[in-house]
Amino acid sequence: MNRYVLNILTKDQPGIVAGVSTAVGNLDGSIISCSQTVLHGYFTLISIVEFPKEYEPNDLVRQMLQQESIGNGYLISAAKMDDRPASARIARMKSTGSSSPRSAMPRRE
Repeated sequence: MNRYVLNILTKDQPGIVAGVSTAVGNLDGSIISCSQTVLHGYFTLISIVEFPKEYEPNDLVRQMLQQESIGNGYLISAAKMDDRPASARIARMKSTGSSSPRSAMPRRE
């Protein structure tokens, strides 16, 4: 199985955890563990997720954003859990309201 750290940030609203859980399940994945909090009206979810298929972090984020259960205004980042440095495996994208993300913003440090 392939494990990733998945981070979600969006304005707090009902249904975020259900939407993320549905999106992960639709991709045949499982949430292994998670932590969540609300800070000044923003909901954050950090989770360890596992998928049978291996994804590049950009591809996983795109797949998540294309799920119907993910609403507008989500900032999602993913990092594959492996031996590479974190800067080589983190990808971030923001949902923009269209059916596909406006732009990929790979993060390289």
